[in-house]
Amino acid sequence: MKADLFAAIPLALFALLSGCAGPGAPPGGRLGVEIERVEMLQLESFPVQFLLHVEGWLPNPCSSPEWEILENTDGAFDVVLYAISDGSEACIQVLAPLEVNIPLGDRQPITLNGNPLPLQGGG
Repeated sequence: MKADLFAAIPLALFALLSGCAGPGAPPGGRLGVEIERVEMLQLESFPVQFLLHVEGWLPNPCSSPEWEILENTDGAFDVVLYAISDGSEACIQVLAPLEVNIPLGDRQPITLNGNPLPLQGGG
């Protein structure tokens, strides 16, 4: 009886401790960002160049912003902004400020993370 009890203790400890792993994303996993302000800038250059200035919040200080520019079948562009975890096992779970400039070249996106952007005025 005592031997069975001692054999069950390591299994119980393993089950309990494996549950302590946090629900954070694995290294390289995509995390959502909170977007507060978006501004489309037209640079004074020839040919015309656009820049998307985004401010908001990263999910934690151990992540960094990344983005992709996707072209839809109708020729419109969608900028997908997200955060990538650096893989730290211990990271405080507080929001971290986000400010990023996304160079777009001569492309003018219609959406950011699926949300419409205000159209750029002429000149």
